[in-house]
Amino acid sequence: MGYRRNYYRYSSRTRPAQKQEHALGSWANPYPAGPFDPANIDKITVYHSQARYRGTTELIAYRKDRLPQAYRNDYGDFLREVKWEPHHEQYLRSFNENKLERINDKLFKSAIPKASFEQIKENYVLFERFSRYTD
Repeated sequence: MGYRRNYYRYSSRTRPAQKQEHALGSWANPYPAGPFDPANIDKITVYHSQARYRGTTELIAYRKDRLPQAYRNDYGDFLREVKWEPHHEQYLRSFNENKLERINDKLFKSAIPKASFEQIKENYVLFERFSRYTD
C-alpha cells in the first residue's frame, strides 16, 4: 500500500478528558472522617509485606479486649506479641493515610490518621503475624 501519512493525528477528535463530578460517598469522593473511636475498630493493620518464596509478614494492632491467641506451627507460621517501637508510628501513618471505611454502603475516609500514636498505643496491642504460604 505504500507510505500513508496519519492525517488524523492533530484532529479535533482528540480532546482533553473532562473532569467528572463523583457522588458524595463514592470511591472518588468519600465522606470526611469522623472522630477516632477505638470501640468501632477491632484491628488496625500497621505494616504488610509479601515477598514471593518468602511469605507474608504483617504487623496488626488488636484492641485490648479482643486479643488473639499466639501460635506457632510446623510450617513456620506464627503470631506473637511485640512491643510498640517509635518507627511503628511511621508505618501506621503511611499504611492508613488513604484508607477508606464502608459504613452502610457509603465510603468514609478513615479516622485512624486523626488518632494520636499515644492513643493507639494505649488502646491496642501489637502483634506480628508471619505466614510462609506463598503460592
